[in-house]
Amino acid sequence: MPDPIAASRRIVGNLADLLRAHPEWQHIALFAALPREPDLGALPALFPERLFFYPRVTGREMTFHRVTDVTTEMIPGAWGLREPSLSLPEIPPQMLDVILCPGTAFTREGNRLGKGGGYYDRFLAQLHPTPPPCIGVTFSAFLLDDIPFEPHDVRMNLVVSD
Repeated sequence: MPDPIAASRRIVGNLADLLRAHPEWQHIALFAALPREPDLGALPALFPERLFFYPRVTGREMTFHRVTDVTTEMIPGAWGLREPSLSLPEIPPQMLDVILCPGTAFTREGNRLGKGGGYYDRFLAQLHPTPPPCIGVTFSAFLLDDIPFEPHDVRMNLVVSD
């Protein structure tokens, strides 16, 4: 795997280009990186006029919450993942304009292999029939030719890597 810090910077640059091409994407769902995932923490500072939302897991459900300062508004959550503090209000899922999704692996066609909990698949299913664009975000080392794909899995519209 390439240097994760340098690769994360390239991914943030690629995502910044994509966001500039889509000024209509004002409400953006991000994720706090786990090990082996790109760190997108620099992205919000590049677009201070847009609103960024991070996921929180409660039981088997995932919700998104606006975060303006990751250093003070994020707390340890499920599996050691940083999540929005409990005081931050939830955004209605239909208000998200684009969702940046982590994954264990992706194919270039947009198939996504999650971590096995189904949180993103359940969240995205509630946006049916018109979900916003879903963009898989990963290191190029995790772009594979083939991964398992089940009927309940949600295909990404695009996959961005380094």
